[in-house]
Amino acid sequence: MENQVKSSGLKIFIFSGIVLLLITIIVISVSIKEEEKVLTPSQRLDQKQNVISTIEVIIDVSPKVESGKLYVHGKTNLPNQTNLMMNLSKGNNYSAQDKIIVQNGTFKSTGFSNKGLSLPNGDYVIEISTPLSRLQPESVQIIVGEKGKNLTGSLVVRGVDIFKDDNFVSFKTNFKIDDPVNASEKISYSIIKDKSYQNIKRSVDVWLDNRITKNQLATLAHEIRNLKNESYKRTFILYYLPGMSIDSVAWASTHFNPDLDVKILGTTIEQTNKLTKPIKVSSDKTVIGNYLQEMGSLSRRITIYRENGKVFIMNIFLDGSQGIEEYRESKVSNGLRLDELKKNSFGEYYLVNKNGDLESWDSEGLIETLKEIK
Repeated sequence: MENQVKSSGLKIFIFSGIVLLLITIIVISVSIKEEEKVLTPSQRLDQKQNVISTIEVIIDVSPKVESGKLYVHGKTNLPNQTNLMMNLSKGNNYSAQDKIIVQNGTFKSTGFSNKGLSLPNGDYVIEISTPLSRLQPESVQIIVGEKGKNLTGSLVVRGVDIFKDDNFVSFKTNFKIDDPVNASEKISYSIIKDKSYQNIKRSVDVWLDNRITKNQLATLAHEIRNLKNESYKRTFILYYLPGMSIDSVAWASTHFNPDLDVKILGTTIEQTNKLTKPIKVSSDKTVIGNYLQEMGSLSRRITIYRENGKVFIMNIFLDGSQGIEEYRESKVSNGLRLDELKKNSFGEYYLVNKNGDLESWDSEGLIETLKEIK
């Protein structure tokens, strides 16, 4: 009996020890969790930042004019998703800002312009900076450290006043825009017609001496709109080239409806250069003349030549396709007349006049005159 009592007491002692041990473990576990709960996000961030090394900040930029707008391309070793602030200025005459984000070591600004127009030529300053570190995404804060303490190098500056303990990135560089086609004064034009209806609508037809770029059209559009002191809700401007009929499709348009919309309806400068570049002809062909006809997407080069006593017209289109057709020639008092071999119902024919220009005629009269490509 005495042994049974002793055995029972031992079991109770062991059981009590186990219970006490479990209670101790639970208390310690709860205590640890409570300590974790009281850590603020800033404290947890500090723990992570302590293992991050310093960054000697590098920034390199390359300004480029694309389609009349200025884009700033850049490279940097700042962390992915870093927010940057960019300022572009030209003395007291121009200033514009942009917010950009670093993506895989690169960044690109939106297109800078002057109210939709190209920036004028001259000297510009690009400035790039960072906001307060605590305003960056948490992934960036972990790397740059509290108040940007991990940022170093010549591009890092201290803040002032209440931000005197903060590090900021401050980058600055100068560059120059020198675009020979920026200035509107290089555009030669004359106004054919200028009609308006109250303050609602204004329609303007314009002769251009030569093709110009889309950017120059935008510049000229603002200049023409400002020729009148009156303000109109909508202004429609059509542009024609030498030899074009005012009743034909215009070469280009710039419509304020109310925002500016610039369209080249005929051939651009690049397309014209493609169609008018010299072409080689075999020695048995004699070229009478080369001409460019504006017909929008169907614009073409017309080459008239004589071969083996016959006259042919070759049409070369923008896509490189071409067609050749024989014509019947006859000398007339004002030049060389060319008729299709098959009679057409509209009485259409060509006339190479004494100046070498190509006139298009039908039964009702002259349609258009194309200047010879020299």
